[in-house]
Amino acid sequence: MQYRQAKYAIGQIVQHRYLGYRGVIVDVDYAYALDQAVLNEVNANLSNEGKPPLEADQPFYVILSGDTQDHLYISEVNLRDYDDFLDVDHEEIPQYFQSVEQGHYVPRFSVH
Repeated sequence: MQYRQAKYAIGQIVQHRYLGYRGVIVDVDYAYALDQAVLNEVNANLSNEGKPPLEADQPFYVILSGDTQDHLYISEVNLRDYDDFLDVDHEEIPQYFQSVEQGHYVPRFSVH
């Protein structure tokens, strides 16, 4: 499988293209990395709604959303830029980020 370049970065605020959830990215998988049965179920539901399936070979992002207080796992195709900086109100933000600079969350730890 060839991996695609991720469009979004850790610490960036994004919005779900269709559901409107706004959140900050805390992790990136360069291809779908959860249980294949879950993706099959999601794609079956999309098919029943007349929508195209999600491709497993695209980046998927773990997002902290202040809208739900959950960790969301969202495919790149379902995200869009969120240009207006508003703090994400999620209780786990301090575990992942040390500060905010120029509208971007600065990770607490970096991997080199």
